[in-house]
Amino acid sequence: LVAGVACRPLAGALTRLPYVGGAAGKVKSHLEAYAREPGTQALALLLSVGVQVAGVGQVALVGLALGLDVSLMHWAVAVPLVSLITVLPISLGGHGLREASFVLLLGPVGVGPAEAVALSLSWTAGCALVSLAGGAIYVAGPFPRFSGLQGSSDENALGGDPGQGRARQPSKAA
Repeated sequence: LVAGVACRPLAGALTRLPYVGGAAGKVKSHLEAYAREPGTQALALLLSVGVQVAGVGQVALVGLALGLDVSLMHWAVAVPLVSLITVLPISLGGHGLREASFVLLLGPVGVGPAEAVALSLSWTAGCALVSLAGGAIYVAGPFPRFSGLQGSSDENALGGDPGQGRARQPSKAA
């Protein structure tokens, strides 16, 4: 939240730079639209806090199942940090970073490296199983499939005219 607020003026300055100005302009317009929706901001903040609390609870329960004696406050600090480190684009899917982060952050409270790695792998496996279950529900359920979404973009043309917008385009060279 603090980083987002701090970067808002930066988006305006970046719009004047070559190469990144167009993309920065789009980001700035999206931020300005988002700023006009305080209810949406509050909901996003509330949902993100809920996701973090659920993640902390999930890892704390896995730790409890593994017999780790770690306070809830330590989980509340370690798990978001591990999640943040995991998204750094220096490994595939955060593998290795997640394990090393748990070893580093749980070591001071008496968790050994083997237990920290077991916790990390158990958490990853639990997330994968839940994701697989969601994928199975998606495949078996009455949800739209990509194959149904593919096709000519002219099929759902605005106003029923598949040639719209093409009049001003240059014709192909003969």
